[in-house]
Amino acid sequence: MSGIILANPSYVLILDAHPIEDGRIQKHIRFLQEYEYTVYHIHFIPYIADSNAEDGEYSLFGEKSWHVNLHWKIQRKVLRLINYLSLFSPLLTRKTIDVIRILDIPLDKCGIIHVHDPILLPLAKKIQIEWLTQAKIVYDRHEVYEDMKRFAGIGGYRLFERIARNSVSGVVVVSDRHKDAVSGLFPGALVSTVPNFPMTAFINGKNVINKVDSFSRTNPIICIYIGSLRRDLDRDIDLLLTLADAILMEIPSACFFIGGPCDDEIVMEKMDKIQKKFQNRFSYIGEVPYDQLIRKTENAHIGFYLVKPDSSYLVPCSPNKIYEYLSCGVIPVIRADCDYKDKLQTCGLVYNQDASHKFIVDQLIALMKDPTQMSLFMRQSMAIGSQLTYESEALNYCKLYENLLISIKKSGKKEQYTPSTATSNKNDFE
Repeated sequence: MSGIILANPSYVLILDAHPIEDGRIQKHIRFLQEYEYTVYHIHFIPYIADSNAEDGEYSLFGEKSWHVNLHWKIQRKVLRLINYLSLFSPLLTRKTIDVIRILDIPLDKCGIIHVHDPILLPLAKKIQIEWLTQAKIVYDRHEVYEDMKRFAGIGGYRLFERIARNSVSGVVVVSDRHKDAVSGLFPGALVSTVPNFPMTAFINGKNVINKVDSFSRTNPIICIYIGSLRRDLDRDIDLLLTLADAILMEIPSACFFIGGPCDDEIVMEKMDKIQKKFQNRFSYIGEVPYDQLIRKTENAHIGFYLVKPDSSYLVPCSPNKIYEYLSCGVIPVIRADCDYKDKLQTCGLVYNQDASHKFIVDQLIALMKDPTQMSLFMRQSMAIGSQLTYESEALNYCKLYENLLISIKKSGKKEQYTPSTATSNKNDFE
């Protein structure tokens, strides 16, 4: 694909600490590769249990990527913040700079340091000041952190944002409804929106159309949820499992699949009970790679996105999970303050925080007993999904990069850099 940007950065360095299979990171890298950007990617792994990946080079879509394990050990909720101290370690800075040298990122060129996690912002600031002095920092803000749990009067993630706020030149949000608030948090930064829409290239449209066209009263109804199973965060896992039990009891043709990493013994015990009660009609499928997640969603009929009614996370959101459901012709069942709520109400069940469990169960079972309405919802879901594509919205990344590069040229400022005395040895990472 030919480039369309007037001021193209010499490179984009992506920093993230998300799971390896995170859809937004994968879409970002693939999009930039297709638009012929030179992409480098350093992926930090907080807990080694999250992945079998060793330190070293790899690639997702032809870019140069590198795993860096942080080797965090403390997983108890109250003490987990102690792990964050390692992010300020000179050892981690040195290790990151060594990776930059091994990947041969051009130190004296105008580039973009694109940060996908707030905990990596101070590290990005150090890198920019000491090494990539011609780069601008762009922060991809996936969540609304100011309303999350607070320690000593300030949210943990917001502390990282405050440390680097004056070094961030551009911020990407997932919803236009976040723009005004973010502009106040990062004064002087350009703010753009890239919603969590699916990438068309990841969806097998023929599979989706065949599923919708062939649906009838005799079809087994497949329900799916693959995502966070942590009860201490925003998702209402208790309601999800209540719905699973009620649906499987009332609808003999229904099957229910739940996926995602889970270290919560109570959730595992509840899922095990449902599994034993309904045998092969309920399955916990564990952690699912992104490509398999999409394949399983393409085959499903009903999907869930449920936020706790009393959660501080019940804020304006743009969940990739819901847009994946739409693109795959899946009927969404939602309790959240989502963008495009009017559209979602035409193809699924959308509830406010006051809706009782019984009301949601009764409506959902009534829908599942009405194949005509199921078919209409699936077709409408597929139609809406075809309008909400990542490719069109991701051009805002390009425009943001262009505007930041133009600002460098207008300033006419050529900063000098002084290479660090840190030595690199590729064997240190192998």
